[in-house]
Amino acid sequence: MELPKDFDKEITEIIHGFPVALNELLKNYLIQNKNLFSFNTFQIELVVDTNILYSEVRSLMLNESSFLMKLCKNPFIKIYAPSQIKIELYEKIRIKFPKDKKTRDLNHDECVCAAKKILAQVEINDTIDNYSKVRAENILNERDADDIPFLALTFSLKTHGIISKDKDIIEQSETKVWELKDAGRMITEINKGAFSFLILGNTIPLIWKTLYRLLLYLWRLIINSVKQLAMLLYNILKNGISYIAQLPTWLLIILGIAAFAISQSDNTIKNINDFFSQIWEKLKPILEQIKELFNSLIDIFKELYSALSPVLNLSVELLSYLTEQSMIAYQRLDELDKQNL
Repeated sequence: MELPKDFDKEITEIIHGFPVALNELLKNYLIQNKNLFSFNTFQIELVVDTNILYSEVRSLMLNESSFLMKLCKNPFIKIYAPSQIKIELYEKIRIKFPKDKKTRDLNHDECVCAAKKILAQVEINDTIDNYSKVRAENILNERDADDIPFLALTFSLKTHGIISKDKDIIEQSETKVWELKDAGRMITEINKGAFSFLILGNTIPLIWKTLYRLLLYLWRLIINSVKQLAMLLYNILKNGISYIAQLPTWLLIILGIAAFAISQSDNTIKNINDFFSQIWEKLKPILEQIKELFNSLIDIFKELYSALSPVLNLSVELLSYLTEQSMIAYQRLDELDKQNL
């Protein structure tokens, strides 16, 4: 039995439908187990520029959906922008929407309301130190001065980059430039990995506990069976010894002398062989029972394996998938952590 071909796609769709509270739980679970990781970063932080937000407002008005709004609700990402973005966004809507044939008939107040909804998902921050400002000015030089606050904020907050399609921003190499879909893909990978890690962290101990109990049960079955056979053998020997112990002392002495005399005769080897042959005949049924017991146990193991094999194979594939997703998330968070160094 194998995982369905569309399993990963179906899991991805389920992950995308997770409520905020569940995503918060996943993030907190990673943080609680941070001693298992070599990094301390559990959130991607990005600055977004005005053009990206403008496109999102347009999408929200025309398609009633905004990818950025959905993305910002995920606790594994935090989006920043300087306060300048509000002025630029409202101005852009006022000037460009009436000129766009798809948006020119839209109500302006409703467009502004949509812009406010999206802006509510972005943390406005003007914490820009002088060094970051000068650095951004030197990079952009005589290009668009309006881009300086966005790049400077990226440097000042030490974020993982900036979401932008602006040519001047893209051509610089001081910070990573993201597309919105790239950020979404990384968040999906982190979410899937965190979910996989949560499942692994809570199921593997349960699996080991179940296997331990099963093996313990089988081991007890073997021990009890061996004990019963040993007791049977013990009773046989005990009865023989008890019978001998009941003989009079003088008779035991005579038997001892006789045994010594016999041992000196030519028939000693024959008598010994006959003695052990008799012992063997008594032990043979016991050994046969032991053999049957172990054959029965082997048959039980074979039947269990045959019955559980499909489930075990599927479980191994599922565990492999979850482990792979956990490792992908680990790599992504490790990459983000190294960007902050």
